[in-house]
Amino acid sequence: MVDNRNAAKTISLFCRLNTRSRMTNPLRAGEIGLLFYLDSDNTVHTSVAAASFFMISKPAVSRMVMNLEKKDLISRKRSETDARVIELQVTDKGHEIIKAVSDVYRRRTEQLRERIGTEEFDHFIELMDQANSIIAEELGIQQ
Repeated sequence: MVDNRNAAKTISLFCRLNTRSRMTNPLRAGEIGLLFYLDSDNTVHTSVAAASFFMISKPAVSRMVMNLEKKDLISRKRSETDARVIELQVTDKGHEIIKAVSDVYRRRTEQLRERIGTEEFDHFIELMDQANSIIAEELGIQQ
């Protein structure tokens, strides 16, 4: 049986290695997450909705929005139906970043599946899903 200290060390290393593989990208993990969120469906996205989705403060989202807008990865547009609402949209340049990051994730996933084996990889994902559900429940997060 793996002790808790070794388990935490292994999980931490896994997360750091995955983060390190994206270091060629000039964006922070939160900014990448926001880009993916804004590109996730045909829904109109706002800073308020993003803050609620990520369970972070509106000022934190505003900083990410400003950084992404400076890099021409997203744009802001006043809503046609409610002038008080500012809609966030991914630009063409932002879509290029999303594609590049998606390609890295896809390659990494394929590499793990190939090296671990399909059955073991699927089991690993099932266990990660269970772990995520347990942690989300503890934090009171709806999935």
